[in-house]
Amino acid sequence: MQVWNGWYHCMGHTYGSWLRGDERGWRARHHREHVDGDYKRPPAAGAFASQRRLSRALIKRPAVVLTPAQREAACTAIAEKLIALGSELVDMCVGTTHFHALVRFANWQSPGMAIPGLCMANSLQDGRDPVPRHVIGMAKKHAAFVLREHGLVGGVWGARSHIEPVRSRAHQLKVVAYIRRHVEEGAVVWSMVRLREVE
Repeated sequence: MQVWNGWYHCMGHTYGSWLRGDERGWRARHHREHVDGDYKRPPAAGAFASQRRLSRALIKRPAVVLTPAQREAACTAIAEKLIALGSELVDMCVGTTHFHALVRFANWQSPGMAIPGLCMANSLQDGRDPVPRHVIGMAKKHAAFVLREHGLVGGVWGARSHIEPVRSRAHQLKVVAYIRRHVEEGAVVWSMVRLREVE
């Protein structure tokens, strides 16, 4: 899919918060299984109850649910790491079990630039740009380290993040509005636009 001006809507969830068979809808990795429905149009009630029971039995510890202080710490840590890695961050939010961010990543293809830790062995092999996923992973890792000070030890985040290309300016504005609406659900919202208004 074409990326508009290098912008991406990045999403991730906490460990154990979105499992296979979830009533809200889910997707099998690489579409190995066909799953009817998604979070907008959930599957029929109980349709994937056996997968959900198995998933719950396989997780090694309780699902991670972030407290208000942990949300604040995670939001700040992810934002600071993304900016430190040269990314342009407009808005992001961290809720009890997930985060969203609108990010344009640094141009790591320019001469003399090398993304830390990214090599052919852990790069995407399907033609997608590997930088967004890798940089978001580094930001999640940094946030997990910071959250140790808030009592969270062990894996905080679920494996992999969903990185969706922004298709147009209209799509970008919808993502901004969507992220900011999460404050109504108790999410911590970080906004470069609001920071500029305060300065």
